[in-house]
Amino acid sequence: MSRISRYRQVIQTFAKYGFADLVAERSLRNFFKRTKASKHGNGKHGGSRAERIRLLLQELGPTYVKLGQLLSNRRDILPEEWIKELEHLQDEVEPVSFAEVEKVIDEELGSNRKKLFRSIDSEALASASIAQVHRAELYSGEKVVLKIQRPGIKATIKDDFMIIRDVAGLLLKNFKELENYQPFRLIDSFESAIMEELNFKREAININRFRENFKKDDRIYVPRVYQQMCTYKLICMEEVSGTKISDLKELRDKHTEKFDKLAALGTDLYFKQIFEHGFFHADPHPGNVFILDDGRVCFLDFGIMGSFLPEEQDDLAELMIHMSRKNISRVSGVLQRMAISSSIPNERAFERDLYEMLEVFETVSLDDFPLSDRIQRFRNILTDNTIELSRNYYLLMRSMAVLEGVTKQLEPDYNVFGNLRHYAKELMIKRYHPKRMGSRAFDILEEGSIFLKELPSDAKSIVKKMREGKFQMEFKHQNLGDLYKTFDIVSNRISVSILVAALIIGSSLIVLANIPPYVFDNVPIIGFIGFVISGLLGLWLVISILRHRNL
Repeated sequence: MSRISRYRQVIQTFAKYGFADLVAERSLRNFFKRTKASKHGNGKHGGSRAERIRLLLQELGPTYVKLGQLLSNRRDILPEEWIKELEHLQDEVEPVSFAEVEKVIDEELGSNRKKLFRSIDSEALASASIAQVHRAELYSGEKVVLKIQRPGIKATIKDDFMIIRDVAGLLLKNFKELENYQPFRLIDSFESAIMEELNFKREAININRFRENFKKDDRIYVPRVYQQMCTYKLICMEEVSGTKISDLKELRDKHTEKFDKLAALGTDLYFKQIFEHGFFHADPHPGNVFILDDGRVCFLDFGIMGSFLPEEQDDLAELMIHMSRKNISRVSGVLQRMAISSSIPNERAFERDLYEMLEVFETVSLDDFPLSDRIQRFRNILTDNTIELSRNYYLLMRSMAVLEGVTKQLEPDYNVFGNLRHYAKELMIKRYHPKRMGSRAFDILEEGSIFLKELPSDAKSIVKKMREGKFQMEFKHQNLGDLYKTFDIVSNRISVSILVAALIIGSSLIVLANIPPYVFDNVPIIGFIGFVISGLLGLWLVISILRHRNL
């Protein structure tokens, strides 16, 4: 499909679901509140706007489905009704024909396909928006699964992002409130994530790295990857047989362990990824976590992974410890150290928000205030105080909310938060181990010696630039664009008003002086023209004011 055809399809789908009124809307709040199709749209579908948005995204395909899934985690942007509706988005689509799948395999493996595979099942085992999975058998007799990228999906996604940026620009013109959420930055981050997910070679590397991290842990199993059969659009890995962690009936039939032990095992392995390895599975929903017949846990789908530097692991552990102790000043300090950008308008108000949040966390049970809601309140405080963390921290927050849902299915009374604090304490104890402290002391001494060594030359360079008149300091204003725009509009209106007044007064004097030539018998033509021009300018000024709804 060409880009123009895709534009047409998107516009028609928006109209189909009653959203041809996006340009007409001026208030974002009104847009969210309205429930019936607008008179500006020609959609035939009923239901609330949130429901129609979900159906619209579902119909438009993978890019929009994944965008909706991303937004379903942003309670700081969308109302709760919209969040609940977007959570129902399904990343499941009809599989493409096996003939198209074979073309992709042949393009990726060439003539080696017939030498490598004894057979490939023509029926898809699973089908999602980006790829579909087929069983296969190697000539060695090994059973494998092939994850194959859907034909043409990359070009479609690229076109979709161009359209999404155009739509975002249109929304920004009408809904100024969106500027606070930096939509283009959000879109860039989302595009980067989905393009990374399209690189199946990267996913194969992720699987091998994850497998290496857990090679000495017999509680978990990571499927083997056949690296020679992996390309940008294809992954070949061994087939594993197990039970989805959400299939409680089959788990009861196959396993004697109590569900609370399974919940503890799953969370323990997950926190080990975060606090020990610094490399974690960022999409642990029930479809990606299996319990094998021998009781081991098996994670699948490594397209979305998060990672932390050792320093970031320390910051995360320190944050958890200070939050549990309600040491607000230290919590504030750690958050600002973790942030990639922060511009807190009121430090005292920020600390008060943190204190009130932690008070609620301590006094209200997890049954009444689940971990997912606690995470969302924490995110809201960050947003309100213009603190932005790196993408990996947000991936972790989303994963923790998903993990809580999985463990609650297994054991309603299981406390994920308590296990998290335990791991954080363990990491802090390791942080102050004599061997680790000695290593850190050496690093500090080394950095200090480098700083002292370079200080004289840096100071000399600054003084030299000052002597030559080349020393410059740059001051950058923030958020003054709207103020400048307002001043510009006001000054233009004042100028036009003065011009209209001058024309009226001048024309009146000419009429009173009765200066020829005349029009309409005895009206001086120059005065008449002056009145017409002043009238037109005055009318334009009034229309401009009314159109912007601002006197």
